[in-house]
Amino acid sequence: MESSPTASTFTTDSRKQSYHIHNLLWEDAEDYQLSKGPKKPKKKDKRHPKSRPQSFTYVLLNILGSCIGNIWRFPAAAYLYGGGTFLVAYFVVLIFVAKPIFYLEVAMGQFTGKGSGKWWCVCPALRGIAVGQFIASVAMVSYYGVFSSFALLYLIQAFNIKIPWVNCKDVSKTIKCFDSNLTTPLKNPGTNIFPFSDIFFRQNFLREISSLSFGIYLPDTGLLIYLLIVWLFVGVLIYNGIKTTGSFAYVGATLPYLMLFIMVIKTVNLPGASNSLNYLFTYDSEALNEKTWYMAAIQAFLSLNSSVGVASYLSSQRNFRHRLNRYIFLITLLDIILVLLASSVVFATLGTLAHVTGKKVNDTSVYMGGIELAAVIYTDALPKASKHPEGLAVFFLLTLTIVGIGSTAVVMHSIMSTVWDVMPRVSAKIMAPVFAFFGFALGAIYLSRTGMSIMQLVDHYILGGIVYHMAIWEVAAIAYIYGLEKYCKDITFMTRRKIHVYWRLCLGLVTPGLLIKIIVFYNTDSEWRISYRGRKYPTHVLNILYMLQYLGEVMIILWLLIELFSFCIGRIRKKPRKFGIVPNSSYGPEDSFLTKDWKRFIDGLKRCTWKEMKYLPQKVLYPFKVLLGTLHDDVFH
Repeated sequence: MESSPTASTFTTDSRKQSYHIHNLLWEDAEDYQLSKGPKKPKKKDKRHPKSRPQSFTYVLLNILGSCIGNIWRFPAAAYLYGGGTFLVAYFVVLIFVAKPIFYLEVAMGQFTGKGSGKWWCVCPALRGIAVGQFIASVAMVSYYGVFSSFALLYLIQAFNIKIPWVNCKDVSKTIKCFDSNLTTPLKNPGTNIFPFSDIFFRQNFLREISSLSFGIYLPDTGLLIYLLIVWLFVGVLIYNGIKTTGSFAYVGATLPYLMLFIMVIKTVNLPGASNSLNYLFTYDSEALNEKTWYMAAIQAFLSLNSSVGVASYLSSQRNFRHRLNRYIFLITLLDIILVLLASSVVFATLGTLAHVTGKKVNDTSVYMGGIELAAVIYTDALPKASKHPEGLAVFFLLTLTIVGIGSTAVVMHSIMSTVWDVMPRVSAKIMAPVFAFFGFALGAIYLSRTGMSIMQLVDHYILGGIVYHMAIWEVAAIAYIYGLEKYCKDITFMTRRKIHVYWRLCLGLVTPGLLIKIIVFYNTDSEWRISYRGRKYPTHVLNILYMLQYLGEVMIILWLLIELFSFCIGRIRKKPRKFGIVPNSSYGPEDSFLTKDWKRFIDGLKRCTWKEMKYLPQKVLYPFKVLLGTLHDDVFH
């Protein structure tokens, strides 16, 4: 490695030139060469998912706009797994597990300027982790579009003179219903009685069958039209590139906070709402078990879009010198606010339903649905919140539709970016329509008579299981194989700040410890099996899905074998190469100037211990100050 020059080797002109170039933004610095001057920028496809570095607000809103799981998935998980107990477990896992992993992915994406498919050059033998995350993101996007089509159908129905899911129309003698705007207790509610919003969902979406036999059923034609409209919008967004999706996120990331805040004001004073909110914010130690911890961990990952590759992809568009702590703190804070707003609306409405039917809030028979719980409860809350809910319904459902389309588009950009890393010559004009059609075809599966039950299995095992397992492997790869100290030095060079002890403790000890503890105790709980609307899945179906959640591990083993085979072939041909547990030559900052500076920075750190760094003489520190631009003296404190 080239030795670090001393202060005497720099002329005044070269100092000024070096200082000037390295204080330019990353997006400008790549267009300069120290010896040859400015060069012509390369022509890039405007619709390529990897665009130039974006502003802090731009990337922040894209992250928030892709967190549709906070609105649809979180309230259902909180209701089914303990209310306030789930909330406590969620906050613990969010702070000590999901947030550090999110930090890890954001930092690596920003440092390398690459998505999850590329930055695993830090440990090439474990590229299978990126493949597992790719599978999880495909499973995620497959039903994001379906939720958006639900919201779109409700939105179209809301333009009627009266919204059609309010007035009760009994569908059979065994199942009875009551008006969705009813807030007073029923005299003789009985057992099989439901709000008409639930009946409306069954008639238009569920069309449930008596048993979960998983036969072959064709998707509903009417629902396919709405799903097609959603994917046409998504296709336009991904065709025009991430900048168009980012502009869309300015609306999709801000409207949910406003509309949910309005809904909270209108629902918290409903009869019975106080009881359900007490259940939401009251901790019960007896209800805290392994499945609560496990489901809270999965929800925390999906709330931040970590362990699915989205965070790495979006952060790869950030400026190299952007700081991380403020960014991570804001996203986590806004994430918590959003889940609390969404949960308050859902639980307040569930409390009113319990008040009307004479049941307890923690009795899951108040609503026996599964993953679609939020879709039904949101629509049930609208007629209860206002005497004339048509206008409120239009704005609220429009917000859900926009959020769903925006989230789907962001995840699709991440998926396309991963594929583009493997096949960079594929035209954007071809890739965008193909991926939009692929997403539409996957979503059509959930529109059959067994669609919702299949969606719950995919969500729990393929998405949730793979995300959890990939999180364990990801932390282990960076903290123990690449090395936590090396990782911290890389991020110190990038942010010009030493890594806080919180991140070091979490990534090195707390996060992997909690992840392993939760998964071990969860897998020993063999008695717990998921069900859908009170009906159990066939045992052979659960066994197959249980094995599919280890699909990520299969990909990791496969890539390890490929790397081992390449290593052995190199030894046989007398062209030895390093085994893939060490970074290859492509690891480092994307910009060539920054890569050179980073190598000299690391070379300087190797000559002394970390604590001795601040006591180095100015003769040694001077080159780093020049190369890093406005590097403050307190960087190493």
